[in-house]
Amino acid sequence: MVFADINCLLFIGACLAQVFFLGYFIRPLRKNTVPVSKSSPPLSILIVGRNERSNLEKLLPLLVNQKYPDFDIHLVDDASEDGTADMVRDLIPRFPSIRLQVLPRHCGKKKALETGLMQLDRELVLLTDADCLPATDQWISLMVESLDPGYDVVLGYSPYEQREGPLNQVIRLETAYTAALYFGFARRNLAYMGVGRNLLYRRTALVHAFNLNAQRGLKSGDDDLTIQELSGQGKINFRYDPPSWVYSLPEKNWKAWLNQKKRHVGTARHYRLRHQALLLMWYGSLAGTWVFGLVAAFHFPLMLLVWGGYKGVSFKWIVRSMLELFGVSLSPSKWLGAEGLYVGVLLYLLPFSTFKKWDKW
Repeated sequence: MVFADINCLLFIGACLAQVFFLGYFIRPLRKNTVPVSKSSPPLSILIVGRNERSNLEKLLPLLVNQKYPDFDIHLVDDASEDGTADMVRDLIPRFPSIRLQVLPRHCGKKKALETGLMQLDRELVLLTDADCLPATDQWISLMVESLDPGYDVVLGYSPYEQREGPLNQVIRLETAYTAALYFGFARRNLAYMGVGRNLLYRRTALVHAFNLNAQRGLKSGDDDLTIQELSGQGKINFRYDPPSWVYSLPEKNWKAWLNQKKRHVGTARHYRLRHQALLLMWYGSLAGTWVFGLVAAFHFPLMLLVWGGYKGVSFKWIVRSMLELFGVSLSPSKWLGAEGLYVGVLLYLLPFSTFKKWDKW
């Protein structure tokens, strides 16, 4: 029975850790106060795409109609083969704010972004992807409003479109959980990541991102590591009210989504130790509430009631409002099923996210 007793203690510890994260980092997000900047500096929207013609045909009209006084759209075509460049050239006479840069050969998103960045001369750079759609024509203005003079970066939110099926529920749940973490950490001056689908930089900070990670030899994760560099200096703000969202297309099958997640989690090896420790505590305790809780219920059937009671109380107390804050509406049963699948994904991804390297605390 020693094993069973230890397992019960681990379950209780996991629950307490989750309560700490939910209460200290995530619950305060419900009070979303946004400092407003009155200035409207010149801005460039930077997009990199390869074979994204159909998506750009939907995105570009929404971008050119944004309500902002001085901006252009810089599109880097990474040697597309679907007529993207011709389609954009046809739009330029009607929408002269569009700038097209065509790369002679395919070089990948990171290099294409760096190439595009070197062509920009405006003070602000707003990043998004070709398969995204801003929620409103106020997207640029709202993001810039949050860039007070003391800030260099504004973290934005980019939910995935709702579709049918369990995969989409897991994708949207994971996106909301991740957003709650990186906004909650940023609120405590511990910012560790942002999503390039909705991210506003001062150009100097973005140049710093590429220079910094070129020295480290990284193929991805520029945004995350630059944000960590700036977070301790109090130079990062955030915005997550619905009019500032940018919607993105979700993956359609498990294999594609899991491959995407494997690429993302590898960057965590280069996070600062304090971020690695906090994230390990969050994800470990989330998985622990399931693994240790269900194993405890196997040994002590009454523990199943304790487990169910904890999940029910946490959902009613904060999880439901957190999900709704980030555009996810799930019934308790669908949330429980989606979270269970998500925990399975976390366990699958564990070998790809081994925390084995850091640069500073």
